[in-house]
Amino acid sequence: MPEFEHRSPSGVARADDPNDARMLAMIGNLFTAEVCTKLGVEPEPPFVIYHVSGSESLGLAVWRDGDEIVERRIVIGDAALRDQARFSVAHELVHWYASAPWDRLPHAIEEGLADYIAVHVAPEFRDERIAELDRRLASITPERREQALAVSERTWATTPREVRSDAYAVGFEIVQRFGIEGLRELCERAQREGRERVPIAWIEGSTLPPHVARP
Repeated sequence: MPEFEHRSPSGVARADDPNDARMLAMIGNLFTAEVCTKLGVEPEPPFVIYHVSGSESLGLAVWRDGDEIVERRIVIGDAALRDQARFSVAHELVHWYASAPWDRLPHAIEEGLADYIAVHVAPEFRDERIAELDRRLASITPERREQALAVSERTWATTPREVRSDAYAVGFEIVQRFGIEGLRELCERAQREGRERVPIAWIEGSTLPPHVARP
């Protein structure tokens, strides 16, 4: 466990350097309200962010007992802390607060949603990130697209880096097409119908619900 802790009204951050703990807590606190407003959810539970010194990890770490989540924390490695702390925290806060109905999204699309919101709340990284995603999307074959959309939250950590990179690009393109509200409608429909996930067929258009128009 990192040595130093800093608490903010929206959550807590820990790091081996007290200044890093304070910075991460302040960034999280700054972005929580905006992220939750865009998602249309309440800012609960308070975020937990750890900077893991000597690691390049970045993501939402989840511990489960069977299907029950017993602990979660946002993990920020050295490169993310040094080069793009604001974007990284904003992205991971989307995962942290993407509760129902957003938990129906296929994981690749949730990654795209996290990037989509992060480039709006941390716009200094917008042009660079969008250009990177556009370049990636241009190279993706139909087979790679299908593989990216099949990735789940539980398999994400062990998924090859190339597939994860495809998933970010495909997910971002889908969010751009549908918009946040359009995706929320799909999630709410899946919730009403008792579906664990929004069917990929809805996303790719073969059975797109008539009340959700393509942008």
